[in-house]
Amino acid sequence: MAPRFDRRSVLKLLGASSVGAMLPWLRTRDAQAGPEDVPLRMLVVEVGDGARRGTWEIDVPGSFDPTGTTVETSWSLRPVMQALAPYRSRMNMFQNLDMVSVRNDPSQAANAHINGGTHMATAEYRFNGTGDLGGGVSFDQAIASALNQSEQLTRLQSLEVGAKEHGASISNEHYYATPGQKLPFINHVPDIWDHVFPEPLNQNQAEQQRLIAKRTSVYNFVRADYQRLVAKLGREDRDKIQAMLDLRADLQETLTLINDREANRPPESITDPFDALDDGYQQGSPTNRRWNTKVDIVSQIVAGALHTDTTRVSTYRMGNAPGYEFDYVAGTAFNGTVTSDWHDLNHKVSGDNPDVSDPTAQQHIFDMHRLSYEKVANLLAVLDSLPETDGGTMLDHTLVVVISHIGEGSHDITRLPWMVIGDAHGALRTGQYIRFPITHKDDLNDVGQLSYPNDGGQRVYNYRGRPHGDFFSTLATAMGVPQTIGRSFQETRGLISEMLV
Repeated sequence: MAPRFDRRSVLKLLGASSVGAMLPWLRTRDAQAGPEDVPLRMLVVEVGDGARRGTWEIDVPGSFDPTGTTVETSWSLRPVMQALAPYRSRMNMFQNLDMVSVRNDPSQAANAHINGGTHMATAEYRFNGTGDLGGGVSFDQAIASALNQSEQLTRLQSLEVGAKEHGASISNEHYYATPGQKLPFINHVPDIWDHVFPEPLNQNQAEQQRLIAKRTSVYNFVRADYQRLVAKLGREDRDKIQAMLDLRADLQETLTLINDREANRPPESITDPFDALDDGYQQGSPTNRRWNTKVDIVSQIVAGALHTDTTRVSTYRMGNAPGYEFDYVAGTAFNGTVTSDWHDLNHKVSGDNPDVSDPTAQQHIFDMHRLSYEKVANLLAVLDSLPETDGGTMLDHTLVVVISHIGEGSHDITRLPWMVIGDAHGALRTGQYIRFPITHKDDLNDVGQLSYPNDGGQRVYNYRGRPHGDFFSTLATAMGVPQTIGRSFQETRGLISEMLV
């Protein structure tokens, strides 16, 4: 005999998202898709060493209050980030977003890159005073864990991948699901594909449609059973149930959305260009463009992982372009100063008093950073090319967070060139350049801005901007899983209200 549900059971189910509790393929949530909704995803993109100061910070005409947070809505991206201009109206960018936790950490980092890396995604002191491990859960993992707290929503709770010129197939990076334990990132293209899409795509369309029809039948039975109960309930209960049913008006479309996502995977042929590379070239060359090829392929696989609902949180480490991509030759001397490689060059042209001020050298690093942001723009274009069932694209349903482990090549962890693209299904205002005030570390009444480069040293060592933990907490709120991320300091102001609707 077919089961029947009494009033108490119905109301209990309604309190637990009703049909979503009965049929696990239909769920109601914010960053966790409702039946007619497309799920909200988050994609974290780490781009190399940030961007050289003076090349990216927005120059907005007119006066502003240097002692308070101000929001600019009329602004333009500078040339190094010009490729992102089509997405300006979707963005939030910042002035004076800092890794305050780094300056206050009582432990000594193993080196300057680890100094920023251990704090970049955690905003916490290093693990038990060690010099090379982060001491908190990184914001991407905190959000992924919260999204999956009540149930595992997707096959992969999160996806961590990398794309760089060369290196290990698997590398442990400064992202943490548990304090002190780095997460492994997959860097080898075939391994990434096998991890994201381990099974062959089911090409049997008849079988797919049979499965959809079966689940539609089950859903329709439950819906009919609810409707038979409606007439027996009081007005308040009846209205509550009817409101729930109204939200699930198009069952077939709903089931197609949930069950057909596997068909959204990209063709495996997108990995073919990687197979054509000569593996013998450790450093690559203009005819063996390992970095360029790998970044493009990994971007497509990550987009596919999100589009197929294999995961809803992914972190993607995008390494800097190698020298041959921007006409730099290792060992080149500028005004008598030798630069051993692009990393050394980046250091020597950065900072308030750089070792190398040669325009050609500066142009090389400008082009290296420009190429990184062009790749970010290409990734956004891929997301924007993937259609969703609501008539939008996957970019409309993805919060893209662009970060770096330092602000620029001088190892500075202030004035971070970070940004977020997307409105998180209407949770965030966009098209904004948000200016935070800076405060002297020893005197909260000393608030304002400083001139550059004249006061650069003062800014780096004695003044603090908005802690980046506030940014992470704001992102968690936008993703529908509000929580405080990172350590609190006297500069901490909580959520960045200017971002939130």
